[in-house]
Amino acid sequence: MNNTLNEINSCPLCTSNETTFHSYSLGNLYSEKIANHLGIPESHLLESIYNVQCGYCSLIYKNKWFTNDLLDTLFTQLVPSHPKGWDVVSGRFTISNFYGELEMFETAINNGDVENINRYKRALSSLLDSALTNFEQLQFKSLFEAIKSEELEILKTPSVQQFLTDRFRIPAPYKRFSGFSDIRLWEYINSKIPRIKHYDEVGCPLWGLLGHASNAGLDSKYLRREENNYWNKGCVQNGTHCSSYVRELYSVRNESWAKDTGEKRDVLGFFQYLDHLNNPREFLDEVFSKYKHATIILDKVDSFVYLQHFTGFTSKTMDYISQHYQKTLHQDFKEIEISDNVLYLFTQEVK
Repeated sequence: MNNTLNEINSCPLCTSNETTFHSYSLGNLYSEKIANHLGIPESHLLESIYNVQCGYCSLIYKNKWFTNDLLDTLFTQLVPSHPKGWDVVSGRFTISNFYGELEMFETAINNGDVENINRYKRALSSLLDSALTNFEQLQFKSLFEAIKSEELEILKTPSVQQFLTDRFRIPAPYKRFSGFSDIRLWEYINSKIPRIKHYDEVGCPLWGLLGHASNAGLDSKYLRREENNYWNKGCVQNGTHCSSYVRELYSVRNESWAKDTGEKRDVLGFFQYLDHLNNPREFLDEVFSKYKHATIILDKVDSFVYLQHFTGFTSKTMDYISQHYQKTLHQDFKEIEISDNVLYLFTQEVK
């Protein structure tokens, strides 16, 4: 495995080499796929690559990171299309689909099919999570436990089926089957940045705010950026690339990130993207040279950072970024926090 990993000897954001151990990653689809590809136990992979924390800027990052060749294999062959992005437009969030996938889960259990057992545990838990509201966590707890323990009878009772049917109508905001297109998020950004003329996004085009920007008549576009540790040319469903899907749906222009526009534009959005990047400092330098404001969504990182994420950004790290680039940081959009995400909005004015 050594020829697929690089030692990371300094913080990829501030370059400090002062670190402490932070956490091991939990197993998921990506650790499973990489371990199978390398022919090693998943547990060995998760023990070898762990999270450390910078003593200066508080960034969490991996002690070792995959070579570009392996990352390219991961995002073009092993998981070539972005599951969460496509799920927003997949139509999977229905009660009939939930019970259809439950049947496939039961078949996998009966056949001892470990790969599909893990697959449907993740899939069903994600569907349940998108039906969960802030006020019903206790009611859902036993359902998540039933999936985890492979005891499925509770999910088949008439009372539970009716309970779920009532909740599989609209997915909860800021979750897997809704993405980050909730109107309240768009209104929040506009309340902090009045008179927006330009709104662009980089990363996944399927789950953000490009639809709202288009509807508002803004000059907006999706920017394609080359990055080994993210989905790119292989992100296709039913013969359509994700960027083409959004271009046709919202009439949003597609351009290369590298293109020089000759002007500093208003707002760039990038959601669940920054923590993937091999060189976050270089990217942020480019962002704030091209844009006045940036809106960023990332996972909360209180406990761990998943294997496919090179970095995890704490509030202290975001303060460091705010000071370094002389931006005002807003992180008071509380509606998003039920989804275990955090919104960080950087605006041009320093207060």
